Amino acid sequence: MYTQQLIIKKRKFFKMVGRPSKKVQCEATTKRYGRQCRAKGILKKNGHYICRMHGGLSFGPVSIEGKIRALQNLRQYKNKTYEEIREYIQTNN
Repeated sequence: MYTQQLIIKKRKFFKMVGRPSKKVQCEATTKRYGRQCRAKGILKKNGHYICRMHGGLSFGPVSIEGKIRALQNLRQYKNKTYEEIREYIQTNN
């Protein structure tokens, strides 16, 4: 009986491994006041925590067609054809 009570007391202070004790906030700041965003941040490859509203869940275009559509919106690729952009993507990847 005494050992069960001791185990229950120890569980109250047990922390889960690999989880931060506090919520990790997004590192983006607001334009108006310069305050930090208060949403939960997601760790990105560059080491920054960004929330879903500031691009944390976006990984950009994955397919070749999506990359071509994204590049066609840029000024330097506006006048290039579909095949020229496709060739550029394949040589650089």
